[in-house]
Amino acid sequence: MASDCDSIEVIVDNQKFPNDTKEDAVAQTPKAGLDLDCGDYYTNFTVSVMQQGKIKETDIDTSLII
Repeated sequence: MASDCDSIEVIVDNQKFPNDTKEDAVAQTPKAGLDLDCGDYYTNFTVSVMQQGKIKETDIDTSLII
């Protein structure tokens, strides 16, 4: 699934999910099916999220394949 530009940023900054950090949003959105976001959240936070153990490399691989 693709999104509008900066949709993850909108989730964090505008919809203000309770207690979600930018990293939380980046970890949750691929699992929810958001494979492409033309903003910069995936670019800026995916490595950190993987290092924190919030998402697995296999989750990223699945997003790239689908």
